[in-house]
Amino acid sequence: MQIVNEPINEDFTVVDSNLILVTGIPLIEFSYNIYNPAGSEVSATLPVTFSELTNGNYRTTFTPDVIGDWYLFIYHAVYFPWGKTSNIDVAATLIELVGNKKILTQISDNEFKEEWFSTDQVTKIREFKITKVGNIETREPVSF
Repeated sequence: MQIVNEPINEDFTVVDSNLILVTGIPLIEFSYNIYNPAGSEVSATLPVTFSELTNGNYRTTFTPDVIGDWYLFIYHAVYFPWGKTSNIDVAATLIELVGNKKILTQISDNEFKEEWFSTDQVTKIREFKITKVGNIETREPVSF
């Protein structure tokens, strides 16, 4: 899980048709599409940077500006024209990772309620309404 408004690194590896690691690819040869949690493509307004690490390993970095599930597609015309994908879960804080309990309740075929409770499992600390249409999931915070 990642934090909203903080840089996120997504690492990936490039190999050729013989499964040999490829180094030294000019970073300008990579392209990307990025989708926010509402399913809108924001590639033109949300910059993604690329860097080479070592031994055929590369990194993309971007800073999400809303919570929810982000989708990143990375392309290279020669090595992976079909794209490599990442689904990045972005939260407001990391408190969810410290022993809290999540309850997911299905309300209808495409609507769910996600409730987060503190470690005492009594105090509700967050609630979301989740709507799914096809492969797109929309997560809206709910006041409680």
